[in-house]
Amino acid sequence: MRREPLGGWLCVLGLVLACGPGIDERDSPSEHLLQPPSTVVVMSIAINDAAPEIQLLVLGTDFIPATAVYVRQTAVPTEFVSSTELRVQLDPNLVEGLATFPLELRVAPGNPPFLQGATSPIYTVSMPGR
Repeated sequence: MRREPLGGWLCVLGLVLACGPGIDERDSPSEHLLQPPSTVVVMSIAINDAAPEIQLLVLGTDFIPATAVYVRQTAVPTEFVSSTELRVQLDPNLVEGLATFPLELRVAPGNPPFLQGATSPIYTVSMPGR
């Protein structure tokens, strides 16, 4: 007995139509990678003669307000200044004794255009004078 191929094709067509518009390019895995910062400037600052803090100026492209900075896999307070600038207050204890330390940018899931979240490649920051 010969099977009727038309029924199979109709089933496949129904499944394709039921899936909706397909994959949004912004949510594709290749878009889950943020551009690494182009430059990170490390500045040591003193606040009210207290223990000095370290401020990072992170320059790059396409930052969004939800962009967060992680140093050594630890979230650090991040201020969104513009799509090309972030400022970070860094606890010196987090990088004490290190000549370099890893920094990465992350966007939590649910923030357009990175609805699935995103992470940058790791950027190595050098401490000045070391």
